[in-house]
Amino acid sequence: MKTRLLPIIFIIGLFFFLPAAISASMSIPLPLGGDQRLVVDLPLEGGTAYEISICLRTEIEGARAIMALRYRGEEGQAVDYKTAVHEFGSSGEWQDFTMVVSLPPADLKWELFIDSEQAGLYWWKSLKVSKKEDGPRRDDLAGKGEFYTGLVVDARHLPVQRGMSPRIYSESGQLIYGGVLASDEVVQNIGVVAYGTELTPDLLERLRLDQGYPYISPLMVEAIEAVEPARTGVVISEADMERILRAMAQYDFLAR
Repeated sequence: MKTRLLPIIFIIGLFFFLPAAISASMSIPLPLGGDQRLVVDLPLEGGTAYEISICLRTEIEGARAIMALRYRGEEGQAVDYKTAVHEFGSSGEWQDFTMVVSLPPADLKWELFIDSEQAGLYWWKSLKVSKKEDGPRRDDLAGKGEFYTGLVVDARHLPVQRGMSPRIYSESGQLIYGGVLASDEVVQNIGVVAYGTELTPDLLERLRLDQGYPYISPLMVEAIEAVEPARTGVVISEADMERILRAMAQYDFLAR
């Protein structure tokens, strides 16, 4: 299955890219860990792309939740199709946990599986499953005229380090981009970001919206500060934040 990466590039002496219903909304206590987990049957159609999201909360500091879409094999065994790991941090606030999947055409029995590496009490709400287009419509793109397909952040003058899923903030502290969830396999073998010292043709290809649509147009901004302590995130100016918001109002390249 092809994994989409988000279209942002950081230049740090290096580059990195940040690549784009069923509903239940009541807050429910959820003991996780050990023999306890959440399993929800999902009536999904084969050959269809879906966005699956759920809100989770816990008071357990540093907790990590595991979200997996699974299907039942011929002998009834559970087979993981896609897995993502979510780190809660220490906020104790509701956090969105999202997965985008493109299913094979086979007629299978699907289920959502939620577990945690740290046993304890969690809460969940707002389980949503919605169909999602597998890519932008070319006729819609052609009608937009000139627009940006991704973001380039120049941070070559700052001590920014490589990161699996970096964040972008404005000077006022507004979170512009907060990272992306991906399975351990994707993070280790592909990465949600890519690095380089210049905008090569191969890197620019990561900003292409559709292989059949040859339009690439990066929005260039400059980082003004590295975010401590890890220095994987950056701060940009309020003016550049406004440029990003105006560009995304025309075409939201971060949501594709």
